[in-house]
Amino acid sequence: MPRCTAGAIVGVFALGAASALWAAAPRDSVRVDSLRAVLPSPTGALLRSLVLPGWGQWYAQAYWKAPVFLAGNALCAVLTVVNQRRYAELQRQIADATAGNADAIELFRLRALRDAYAQRRDLALAGWVLAYLLAAVDAYVSAHLAGFDVSEQLSCAPLPSPFGGAFAVQLRLTLR
Repeated sequence: MPRCTAGAIVGVFALGAASALWAAAPRDSVRVDSLRAVLPSPTGALLRSLVLPGWGQWYAQAYWKAPVFLAGNALCAVLTVVNQRRYAELQRQIADATAGNADAIELFRLRALRDAYAQRRDLALAGWVLAYLLAAVDAYVSAHLAGFDVSEQLSCAPLPSPFGGAFAVQLRLTLR
């Protein structure tokens, strides 16, 4: 019979909650304007990124960011799981060594290793949460800025300052 781990339960719960949010979201995923192209919805991008990091970036047409966020989240997830497994193995070794009357130096070494893996696991988990949230925020912002004008008519150029004594840079923003 397969074992049901806490991570699998949390994953299924998170996926169900995200899909419920996505289903309940207003259907404003595209706005059509006669003068503009079809723009992605920021809410749609956010919810997609919460379901699968990188999907929101793909939806917001930031294609190069999607594999970066997906790979970052996958790396943090793998590091979390690997360090948890090593922690659990060392915990078992400590229990065996304690039952077998191992010397104090060996117990100290095992406990130090166990604590190091616990710290690595916690850091990887914190990185995973941050990468997950960063992917969602980036998807939301990318969708908001999808229609931003970045044509040549919008320019910002450094100009030398007319003041003589000190070096300064002046920026001029031209909107046409």
